[in-house]
Amino acid sequence: MLFAVDDSEINTEGRPHTILAAIGVENAASVETALAKLKEEFGLLPTDEIKWNGMKPVPQQKREALSHELLGILQKSIPLVVISEGRQKQTAAKRMATQITDCFAAHPIETGERLDLVFDESILSHESEYADFLRTLAPSSIVSATLGILHSHQSAAIQLADVWAGFNRLLTDMSRPV
Repeated sequence: MLFAVDDSEINTEGRPHTILAAIGVENAASVETALAKLKEEFGLLPTDEIKWNGMKPVPQQKREALSHELLGILQKSIPLVVISEGRQKQTAAKRMATQITDCFAAHPIETGERLDLVFDESILSHESEYADFLRTLAPSSIVSATLGILHSHQSAAIQLADVWAGFNRLLTDMSRPV
C-alpha cells in the first residue's frame, strides 16, 4: 500500500494552518494509469502536472469536469486529512502518521504487505527524525514503512493528494462563518 502526502496552507482566525492531505492506494500503478488517461482525455500533456492551484490554465467548465473525474479516482483511495495550526509541516506529518496508524488499527493491512509513505518535497524537514517517530508507533505496520520524498510531478499519487488538499482547503474556506 502507498500513502502519498501533499500540503496546502490556509489562514483561519488570522493564523496560518497547515493542511496535509494523504491518499492511500493499493496499486500506485493504477493511479498513474488513471491520471495519464485523464490527462489525455482533457487535452493535457503527459508531463503536465495535475494540481489544485498553479496548474496549466484550463477553461472553467473543463476544470469542473476534470475535478469530477478526479473525485472518482479519489473514491478508490483512503483519503485522510490533517489541519494543524502553524506552518510546522513536520509536526503535521507526525499527526498524519498517527492518523494512518489509527486507520490500520481499524482496517489492518495484510501481514507482510509493503507500506510506502511518499511525501511532496517540502513537507519533511528532517527525514531521519520522522523515521524515528514512526518507530514510536509500534506495533503498527507504519513502523517499517519505506519513506520517499518526491517532487509532485514525479508521482500521480502525490498529484492526487494535492487535489485532495485543495478540496479540503476549499471546503474549510466555505464552511467558515461569514
